[in-house]
Amino acid sequence: MATPTIYKTTSTSPSLSQPKGIAVDTELRRLLICDSGNNRLTWCHIDGINQISTKSTYNGNSFSAPSGALYHKGYYYVADTGNHVVIRLRARDLAYKDKFGTVGTSGATNALLNSPTGLTTDGIYLYVCDTGNGRIMKLKLDDLSYYAKTSAINGNLTSPLDIDYKRRGGEALFISDNGGGRIIKCQTDFTYIEQNSLSVAVPNMLVYHNDMVYICNQTLATDNIVVLASDGLTWLTTFSDSTVVIDIPYGIATYRNALLITDFNNNRVTVWKAYDPRDAFDTDTVAKFGGVFFDNPLIIVGEDQLIVGATQESGSPNRWVEENPNNYSIGWVEE
Repeated sequence: MATPTIYKTTSTSPSLSQPKGIAVDTELRRLLICDSGNNRLTWCHIDGINQISTKSTYNGNSFSAPSGALYHKGYYYVADTGNHVVIRLRARDLAYKDKFGTVGTSGATNALLNSPTGLTTDGIYLYVCDTGNGRIMKLKLDDLSYYAKTSAINGNLTSPLDIDYKRRGGEALFISDNGGGRIIKCQTDFTYIEQNSLSVAVPNMLVYHNDMVYICNQTLATDNIVVLASDGLTWLTTFSDSTVVIDIPYGIATYRNALLITDFNNNRVTVWKAYDPRDAFDTDTVAKFGGVFFDNPLIIVGEDQLIVGATQESGSPNRWVEENPNNYSIGWVEE
């Protein structure tokens, strides 16, 4: 278990009640929080998490326990859970644009949702956790019209709560199956790839970042953040800290090297340093790639090959190994 570096913990500003989903606008450097208990959205500057404004209505309707948020290319997408709709807002001023579903009406048809929560996009489609129906809805991003759905991925979904998309190194979706206590990895057509072998007690929302999956884990003892490798979904570490005791970590987002986590029962947002596997290396620990250990590795990356040189202390390579880079997880950095 790792003890995180705590960057920031909000107290009374902004004033939140049972915050859930959270989304980061990296262009305007702003943060949108699903202020679920207040039936509104809270909009903040990301630096210092200082409140800009709140939004309680859209297109003549009042928010009802909004739970999921996503930012993509100038727009926020929000799951207005209690109203059973997903809406699109212009990011610069939170002006309403359009929606999917019927406000105040739940259902299991291709035109209706039941308590939607987490969202993600691959740039063409919007994927929505239709939690009350135990399915994932796939909508066309340009007009929020229905495209496809699934209710089973290696078994039926039980309250799917969140979903995130990975592009680099092969497309994939990661799903937090809250009621099933599992994390599922599948293709964008919902073809099953794998799921975690270690139990995550009650997985809330998750995020993919730097080739790892961070999961808000609600346990019977100490709530924590579980970190899994994106390939294999194997356990890397858990984050927990006695000085900032989280009581139901719910929503999670990333910004640069930071994790932004909503602390549901404590009505606040905490900001932690993202996990870096190198932090756990001792000076004498050898690096490991693809199951092979190398001493002081020197790495050259080409378009279709990865060359690893196991160097001596003098820096002279004593052997080279050429490999297909798709077999190795080097990690990506994105903002």
